[in-house]
Amino acid sequence: QWDSGARNATALWRNLKDQGFRGSLRFVGEWATRRRRADKASAETLTRVPSARTIARLMTIGRDNLTKAETVIVADYRGLTNKQLEALRDELIPHGARFRIVKNTLTRRAAEQAGAESLLVMLEGPTAIAFIETDGDPAAVAKALAATAKQTNVLTLRGGVLEGKTL
Repeated sequence: QWDSGARNATALWRNLKDQGFRGSLRFVGEWATRRRRADKASAETLTRVPSARTIARLMTIGRDNLTKAETVIVADYRGLTNKQLEALRDELIPHGARFRIVKNTLTRRAAEQAGAESLLVMLEGPTAIAFIETDGDPAAVAKALAATAKQTNVLTLRGGVLEGKTL
């Protein structure tokens, strides 16, 4: 009945009751409300596309990060909590690194523009990149990432680029 267009919870409950349903009107009403919200949310997410300005800004930021950083380390962050991510970021900042979660599609485009094609194979699944600045310490950053990976058993290091050479 829902798929045929019946959206009134009371009418739906009466029809169900006539068919032997023993649940309450409140139960059907709450179900209908959740169903309407789910239908509305899925329709909105399918039609919402980021603006060209947003895409251009993200690509520019990504390209700038890739060109400024002499060393990058790519990791799979799936399973880390926000608290663990914050602690890792706080640990990497003194070593001259920024740990960012990136969108793979935009990072691929930025890597192509920046001439860092060796990164393309590492951009699969949830990706975070440690951008190490020119005055940063790549060894200390790698040790901190490895320690976090060992401690959490969640973070997975995929590889990186050290002064133009793939790791």
